[in-house]
Amino acid sequence: MTNVDETPHRHVVVPGTAVLFGYEPTPVDLHLVPRPTRWRVGGAVRIGAVAGVLTPLAAVVPPHAPWALGVLGTGAILVHRRLNERFTVSSADGACPKCGGRLSAGGGRLRRPHPASCESCHNEFGIEVAPGAIDEISLDA
Repeated sequence: MTNVDETPHRHVVVPGTAVLFGYEPTPVDLHLVPRPTRWRVGGAVRIGAVAGVLTPLAAVVPPHAPWALGVLGTGAILVHRRLNERFTVSSADGACPKCGGRLSAGGGRLRRPHPASCESCHNEFGIEVAPGAIDEISLDA
């Protein structure tokens, strides 16, 4: 079941599993921050504006076109990533599927599977969110 913590940044705890090929999956609690549409669009507009300002400045440096296209392409990729960041991972609680040690999940946008590593054996593995666990969460609440 999903638990909601009413703090300045609303955190949601969703169940998942740590999966490493050849080992039994272990249960994990992912702590997520839902990102409302306003946050995603606002960030995308800011990134687009910065890219729009930097493009003419980059075009001054020879060779002109590659720098300008590079800035525009980078801006487009960052805008796309911000618009698709529905949830941000703040932390994860669980055990490594191989050794049972404490796991460490990097922050950033939720990916499927989300990359994680063990602090004891240093194995890299993925955390899969339970099916339907995040579908019921309202982003704009």
